[in-house]
Amino acid sequence: LGLFIVGCALGHTRRWQDGLGFAGGLFVAFAVLVLVAQGMIWAARRVRLAGWPFVIRQGWASVHRPNNRTLLLVVALGLGTFLLLTLQLTQSTLLRQLVAGQDGNQANAILFGIQPDQREGVAALVRANGMPVLDEAPIVTMRLRTIRGRPVEDLLTDKAAKVPGWALRREFRSTFSERLRDSEKLKAGTWVSKVEPDVEPVPVSMEEGIAKELGVGLGDEMAWDIQGVPMRTIVASVRVVDWRRVQPNFFVVFPSGPLDEAPAFHVLVTRVESPEQSAKLQRLVVDQYANVSAVDITLVLQTLDQVLGKIGFVIRFMALFTVATGLLVLVTTILSGRWQRVRESILLRVLGATRRQVMRILLVEYAVLGLLAALTGVGLALVGSAALAWFVFDVPFSPPLGPVGWAVVLVTGTTMLTGWVAGRGVTTHPPLE
Repeated sequence: LGLFIVGCALGHTRRWQDGLGFAGGLFVAFAVLVLVAQGMIWAARRVRLAGWPFVIRQGWASVHRPNNRTLLLVVALGLGTFLLLTLQLTQSTLLRQLVAGQDGNQANAILFGIQPDQREGVAALVRANGMPVLDEAPIVTMRLRTIRGRPVEDLLTDKAAKVPGWALRREFRSTFSERLRDSEKLKAGTWVSKVEPDVEPVPVSMEEGIAKELGVGLGDEMAWDIQGVPMRTIVASVRVVDWRRVQPNFFVVFPSGPLDEAPAFHVLVTRVESPEQSAKLQRLVVDQYANVSAVDITLVLQTLDQVLGKIGFVIRFMALFTVATGLLVLVTTILSGRWQRVRESILLRVLGATRRQVMRILLVEYAVLGLLAALTGVGLALVGSAALAWFVFDVPFSPPLGPVGWAVVLVTGTTMLTGWVAGRGVTTHPPLE
């Protein structure tokens, strides 16, 4: 079984490190549950609940009784809780990342190809028709020439450099700006908003992802070919960019000054409230500015919403399948000790216990085991989900408290309910039989 889990994990992950990490995490969770169950049995033997009602004391003592099911139940319930809640928390984390910023005021129309002398006219046209100018930016195309003095051609042929070819060959669409956008956050260095046009090297801001791919950091020099004109730059800051936002985002941002006179075109983003308003905007733009293109991305956003809805459905379906499997394991684990329960029930009744007391003892035992398994499974799920978020998906982890609380309540309640249903009839066998 262990080899099968490792094989499945390796077969479903792109990197063997991720596969072994998943399998190792599962084995660690299994070991933690076993240790918790053994610790519970040890504690039940040594901790006496003096002064507590008989039903609670006997239910607590049942945790370490001969032929107990403590280990089986804690491992089965805890592992099921761990896997199911990890699935739910990971779903919430990923969907929250995908739909972040997509509220009712998000941009859904883009106008691009705007020449510098058309910028004010296009913006005025948009506002005159009742639409907001949510953002605009100049775009200057350029290519890399050197990184820290090494030509791009050398880096492409040097396998030891470990710089991906796409990052070296691509045509960068950069901008110049005096401010950080609301989708950007300074991670390191100093933001430079404006310099003199003839300053060299020019201090620029790099997005953290492309900086990592190119292997550059603060203080590194880079040379660019800006449509035939060379320009030296130095990395002055590194930014974190939220690429999910429908607005202009850039790998490289120059300060205002050096690129002001460079050949550029502008992009403008706005929001249209209906297909009719979108069609009207496109007609007006084409009539007055034939070179400007207006694209309505409402269909793209609607398609994204549909895809996210299908992803959520699939994950919920898999969660329900996991719940059904867990319930089968729970029922079979409880039923496997049914005959032992019958004998204990008869013994307690011979000693003077009522049938109602016997059932309460049973419920106390299952409540303790269900709560212990739920809390352990929740703790493992939080650790596992955080590990997936940080090391696999590279996103921040902020678990919702609702599913965590409901998991504890539902697992404990389900365990008690299943134990009560499976235990029906245990107290009806006569001692003589």
